[in-house]
Amino acid sequence: MSPIEMVPAQAGNLLVRDRVRKVLSLLTADEFDFYPTRFEGTSDRTPWSLVVPRYQIVTAGVASSISRCDVCDEPRSAHPGSQWIDRHLSIESPQDSLKSLNWCSSEKGWDQWIDRQLFMSVRLYALLRRIRARGLDEATCGEPTSPNREERAWVQTKLNFLNEHKIPNHAPGRLSHDDAKWFRDYLKGQDLRPADSIDWRRLEKSFGFKLPKCYKDFIDKVGACSFEEVDDSDGAIITVLSPKGMDCESVQRGQTGCGDHESDAINGIVFANSDHGDSFCFDIREDRKEFEEYRYRHDYDIFEPYAPKFAACIRRFCGGL
Repeated sequence: MSPIEMVPAQAGNLLVRDRVRKVLSLLTADEFDFYPTRFEGTSDRTPWSLVVPRYQIVTAGVASSISRCDVCDEPRSAHPGSQWIDRHLSIESPQDSLKSLNWCSSEKGWDQWIDRQLFMSVRLYALLRRIRARGLDEATCGEPTSPNREERAWVQTKLNFLNEHKIPNHAPGRLSHDDAKWFRDYLKGQDLRPADSIDWRRLEKSFGFKLPKCYKDFIDKVGACSFEEVDDSDGAIITVLSPKGMDCESVQRGQTGCGDHESDAINGIVFANSDHGDSFCFDIREDRKEFEEYRYRHDYDIFEPYAPKFAACIRRFCGGL
């Protein structure tokens, strides 16, 4: 399972992770405003950005029988199923993203629930699917909308453009060729060798799961070691643990009580620790040769996606991402 990178936000907006934010910034920057988000009550940024479409469109009216506010003249309720009229079922626009100017709400009033609709062009939605950005689903009662020839050509052109800007055309959870090459070159440049050889087969049998090949190659060549100033953090030191030092209990599924669905699904094995108290773990919930890496933020009791594979994680530790 790859981390969710997009989720609908209130009022026809989006919350996106960094890769999707970069994609939208490069391709449709004039159509969105981007805002950082922070953990409640703190100045610490979350891994999500709020994306607000700049362009709006009227998609329906509200029946005249619905009473209106004496101050703003807006309807007191606007339920799409029973109170909308003159609905626009087909929208033509040069923009790749829009949100509805008109609101939708409960029949009982906007104080029950209120929202706006988000619209995305077929070509932009197709591109996000091509780069395996997860989290948004097309609202359709039939088959998904397929791009036509012109839209497919646009998607391919933009994929090439993203590649030129080194934006991965793959979801987290897959090791890119660039990361794999960097990791091979990195290991070749290391002169250190651990004193003790490791019987990986016996060790993995005792663990009950196979460790990532990149991790085993790293330990065989470099061994447990530390990295300083990771992610430009002031004084942060991260230590990669030996297999004997790995924590197979504290962040496994059901142990953290994070409270959100995505974090609670993670089955973590700690392979590195920060001197600030955070942990870095493999997510072993799926049987793979390589696992995704997550950072466990102890101060907020949450997991954050950190790297698609161990090789990419070490590259980030070294300041290469």
